[in-house]
Amino acid sequence: MPFYYSGGGLTDSDNPPDLIYECHVNCQCESKCSNRLVQKGPHAGLALMDAGPKGIGLHCKVDLLKGAFVCEYAGEVIGAEEARRRYAFQKELGRRNYIFALREHFGKENCPTLTYIDPSSIGNIGRYINHSCDPNLLIVPVRTDTVVPKLCLFARRNISALTELTFDYGGGIEPIQGVPDGWSGGTVCQCMASVCRHFLPFDYSLG
Repeated sequence: MPFYYSGGGLTDSDNPPDLIYECHVNCQCESKCSNRLVQKGPHAGLALMDAGPKGIGLHCKVDLLKGAFVCEYAGEVIGAEEARRRYAFQKELGRRNYIFALREHFGKENCPTLTYIDPSSIGNIGRYINHSCDPNLLIVPVRTDTVVPKLCLFARRNISALTELTFDYGGGIEPIQGVPDGWSGGTVCQCMASVCRHFLPFDYSLG
């Protein structure tokens, strides 16, 4: 099994793996094994902050080194039909959508598999991390002893204390060509990055 961690984070955050398998209770190693990281919980220095027009955000009270593990984007695992139902309900009420659609590809035919995570009611502190088109965090699926992966956030670069933490809700994927104004189902992006794509990413499998 390859090891992707060193010093409490990713060994190479410039070339993150598509998936990490961590050791777990069924392994012969000890709990202090260096391949047991995200299962130990989020970084202790995380705290909520006022993110201006974006509402509540998240920062860390101490500096984060490039590659450091921050937290999991935890939530309720739901099926495609339920994800579409919840998205339609939130849209009708004019509320933001927080459902994350993870696409994985398996097998020789590279068949895509979708996992939907909804942190709206069941989640952790990761639900307060806002989007940015130039984020300082990256997301990597991590499996321990479960079939469903954990969506884990790591520092994409060195981050100074009290800096707002952000990740790209679209995973860096560009809008589908020909769709006016980017993601037609998204809302206006408030990240203010120089490379801002103007609208929040949107997964069209939701409706």
